[in-house]
Amino acid sequence: MRTNKPPGQGGTLLAEYVVNVSAYFTRQPRPDLGARVKDWPKGGKPNDARWACVPPYIHRGAAMRSRRGRYAIQIAVGMGARVTVLDRNVDRLRHLGLGYGNRLVTLYSSADAIERALLTADAVIGAVLVTGDEAPKLVTRAMVARMKAGSVVVDVAIDQGGCCETSRPTSHTDPVYVVDGVLHYCVTNMPAAVARTSTFALNNATIGYAMAIADKGWSRALGEDPCLRAGLNICRGNVTYAAASALACRATSDMGKRWT
Repeated sequence: MRTNKPPGQGGTLLAEYVVNVSAYFTRQPRPDLGARVKDWPKGGKPNDARWACVPPYIHRGAAMRSRRGRYAIQIAVGMGARVTVLDRNVDRLRHLGLGYGNRLVTLYSSADAIERALLTADAVIGAVLVTGDEAPKLVTRAMVARMKAGSVVVDVAIDQGGCCETSRPTSHTDPVYVVDGVLHYCVTNMPAAVARTSTFALNNATIGYAMAIADKGWSRALGEDPCLRAGLNICRGNVTYAAASALACRATSDMGKRWT
C-alpha cells in the first residue's frame, strides 16, 4: 500500500484540482509586478494587474514517482501551458521528453536549476513525495523572494510538511497568503474541496482491503496479501514502519514481519 497507496490512485482528481487552482489564482487581480506586497490580500489592496494569457507552469518535484505529478503535467500541457519539469531521475525525464516533445521542458533538479526556473515561473506546483517521511525543503525563502511578484506557489507536499520554506498549512476557508509578493496555496487535504467525489475515489481504492480484513481477519489478510502487509504501520503497540518511527523518535519493531 505504500508503493501503491489509495491516495495515489486518486491522483487524477488531485492533479486536476491543483492545476485548476494555479490557473484560477494566476488570473485573479494580482499585485503590480513593479512592487513587492507582503500583506495582500488581507491588507490594503495594491494596484492590480490582471493576467490575460495562459501562464507558464513549473511542475516541481518527483514527477514520475507520484501519480499526482504525472497527471498534473498532462493536464497543464493540455491547457496549453508551457511546463517545466525538474527531477533527478534522468530516465523519467527522458520518458517525459519523448512523450511530450517540445511542449515540455525537462531539467535535472539541482538548487541552481530550481532557482533559475522559479525566476520566470508564473505558477509553481510542488509535488515532492517521500513516502512516509517529511518532504525536503527544496525551495528556499531566498528563492521565493526573487520570484516575480504575483506568481503562485501551490505546495501539494504540505501534508508532509511542504517542499517550500515559506509554506505553512492553510484551510479551504482561508486558503492563501502572500510572502514577498508570491501567493501561496498550501491547503492540507486538497481533495477535500470536492469531498463527495474524493470519498468515492478513496472508497473504490480501499474497499478491497477492507473486505479482506472483514472476511479473513487482519492477521490472515496481512499474511496472504504482501501489498496490505506493507501498509502496516503499528502492530500491538509497536511502530513497524521505519520512516514513521523516525518521525515519532521511536525504535522500530519488526512486528511487520511477525504479524501473527
